[in-house]
Amino acid sequence: MWRRAAEAGLQAARGGASSAEILDSANLYFGVMSLPLKRAAVRYVQLSDGLILNKFKRVMDDFDIEKAYHGGSVTSQEFTKEQVCAELMGCAARAELQLPSVLASMRQFIKEMRQGEENLKPFFYPAKSGSPLRPTSAEIID
Repeated sequence: MWRRAAEAGLQAARGGASSAEILDSANLYFGVMSLPLKRAAVRYVQLSDGLILNKFKRVMDDFDIEKAYHGGSVTSQEFTKEQVCAELMGCAARAELQLPSVLASMRQFIKEMRQGEENLKPFFYPAKSGSPLRPTSAEIID
């Protein structure tokens, strides 16, 4: 069945996810920058190691400074996904973050954010209490 759907150009056969980017104000996460972006990214990668977590936070701080300085947003139409990911990987290199699984999670986070994926909402807007996505003490950002 998925083969027929794929032949017709439908993505539903592979889980319903579209590869099309939804940019600028049409995106759910339009204009999300700074602390909310950092918090959501920390929740998304789910790191527990203090050293790696601290490097990751430095990467996100550096990335935020770079994007804010240029007046851009992760969901901006002015930048391609490849440009945003390259800039993020440059920030990771400067922070000496080299763990492949973390780097892959960072790229996936950017990809899903640019596609306006609904499944990212809990990372940006966590439930109040009793939620498994509620940040742990290691994820609380100063």
